[in-house]
Amino acid sequence: MGQQNSGVTFDDVKAGIENKNVTVIDVRNPEELTNTGKIPGAINIPLPSIKSAFELSDSEFKERFGINKPTTEDNSVIVHCDNSVIVHCLTGKRAASAIESLKGLGYLNLKLYSGSFSDWQKNNGPIEKL
Repeated sequence: MGQQNSGVTFDDVKAGIENKNVTVIDVRNPEELTNTGKIPGAINIPLPSIKSAFELSDSEFKERFGINKPTTEDNSVIVHCDNSVIVHCLTGKRAASAIESLKGLGYLNLKLYSGSFSDWQKNNGPIEKL
């Protein structure tokens, strides 16, 4: 349990997306995604909405965001485990705040992509345009 809330690298995020075994949450504001695009498959839940979004019922969450709501019971510490939640923003600061909010709701399997979207761009990661 000591590795909870651990960080992930560009390669970790890319592999998780390719293997379809992570949920990537982008906590930037929607206009930022419109201007820059997003990591493919990332779900946009802006930081001011993160707590209320994860307080939704499972069905409301799925209806609003198009994915199953991650569970609080999944507390694996392996980066590429099913249901790992990777949180990112532009530079990592908002993502760290989002993780603290989610920890307060009982979510344990959270990974901070500290380099966030800036690192993704620097490493020439694929970008999904909106």
